[in-house]
Amino acid sequence: MKIPFLMGWLSIFSFLGCGGKSKVEVKTVQHGPFTIQMETHHSKYFNMNLGRRVTHSYLRYQVLYKNEPVQFPGKLQSNTGFSHLWRVYILDGAPTPTLIGGSQSLYLIAEKDSSVAITPIIEQGYDFASLQMLDSENSQPTGSSKVYMGDPGDGVDTIGGGDFLLVSQHAVLHIPDLTIYTFNLNNYSIDEYYFMGNHRGAIAFSPDKKWIVFDGNITYWDNDKNKVVSHYAMVPYNYRDDIGYALPFDNTKTRLRDANHITREWFDTYFEWKKETDGKYRLQLHQFERLPYWQGKFVDEEKNYSLCPVSLDMQQVFAEFILQQLNLSKENILPGSEYLDHEMIIAYGDVQFSLWYRPEDSYLIFMKNSYQPDNEQYKTIIHQMGQAFNKELNKGKHQQLFTSY
Repeated sequence: MKIPFLMGWLSIFSFLGCGGKSKVEVKTVQHGPFTIQMETHHSKYFNMNLGRRVTHSYLRYQVLYKNEPVQFPGKLQSNTGFSHLWRVYILDGAPTPTLIGGSQSLYLIAEKDSSVAITPIIEQGYDFASLQMLDSENSQPTGSSKVYMGDPGDGVDTIGGGDFLLVSQHAVLHIPDLTIYTFNLNNYSIDEYYFMGNHRGAIAFSPDKKWIVFDGNITYWDNDKNKVVSHYAMVPYNYRDDIGYALPFDNTKTRLRDANHITREWFDTYFEWKKETDGKYRLQLHQFERLPYWQGKFVDEEKNYSLCPVSLDMQQVFAEFILQQLNLSKENILPGSEYLDHEMIIAYGDVQFSLWYRPEDSYLIFMKNSYQPDNEQYKTIIHQMGQAFNKELNKGKHQQLFTSY
């Protein structure tokens, strides 16, 4: 037991090492009356594991107003160990030169009555802050970005392109007049659907710019199925009135395997806004005469092609399709791994593909044989086969081989 204890202390000393003098590089950006200062601190220490001195660098931001540092409230961060300003952004479209700065908490920095005004947008100390434009992409949200500490070499980013900015999923900043709306600060669920804190942020924004759509879920352990089960809903939330509602949906009818596959295209296909007689908008499920045909999806950074949920029969159908597309014969189908049930190996020249079916989640995946070396041909051929098979599916073929979630 003494050796691990000693190694633990060696690791700590290796990290701390023997301190050296710190070197600071400073870059500045001017925005109106504000100077944004980026200080890159370099320090050397002796790394006992490497047996030599190494350089550690980190970036600190600072905002100056009339050459004086701007002081931020104590709620800038909580228990992170990094009390400096993590990030500063230029706010495009504001009525006067305005910045957003902070770490876990984020603040508006503007000039008012010939002095600097620091206004909290959202103060919190339990998570990373996030920023997401709600209307900068055809009046719809762009991706949500977490606010992390800057790396050496980072500059000052500009936020804008729209009028509404979602901050940490609990505040909306109306950029043209700098009005701040906070909502659901206590993280309440809606009809038991929890919808705050996911990495996607907002999915959609209503035509009247009052409702933000999040995806919600109820997750629990199902004893009968002996697994974790999730039920999903869209949760439109009115940030002005601080109210929301849940719109549950059927995964099978919306062709959604899980929340990780939620996209703008999927949302626009299965949901729509209805303007009611009182002029208010309400989200509803799109009504189809015929549901969209099932399609395969490219997964795993689009390296592989999957079909789900499908029966085992789909494996043989897709295998025959691949053979026909590549002008192969049944002799090109080899036995799968002894460690995997329901795997086929398809040999094509110098490459081998795996076509593997997982009955536990009705999942068929077409991918590189994991025992073969990487080759650029794999992704090219997988995409060719997947796109060609999707064209067949889009004609209504093989739909009977899909099951349900």
